[in-house]
Amino acid sequence: MKNKLIYIIGGTIVAGSLMFGGSAYASTKAPAIFGTVTSVDGPNITVTGKTGRNKETTTYTVNASQAQVSAGLGLGAKKLATAQVAIGDQVAVLSVAS
Repeated sequence: MKNKLIYIIGGTIVAGSLMFGGSAYASTKAPAIFGTVTSVDGPNITVTGKTGRNKETTTYTVNASQAQVSAGLGLGAKKLATAQVAIGDQVAVLSVAS
């Protein structure tokens, strides 16, 4: 099965560092993370990505229970349940940190 590119908008990052465009990012703006799904446990999605100049591996946990999860954006977007997110999917998360 082909891995999907998943967008999660409005979830909560509950663990890990924040990254935006491959670098650490912490601000009053909504943080974003990009990476690969390594685990799905109910509404919690674990994402692993690379951060900073040294491309160190960082793991994030995103609570997507209140998020909009989709494959694609805009008019062509297909809504997904968190159960439809699979290990190996690529994700872009626009979220809030807790």
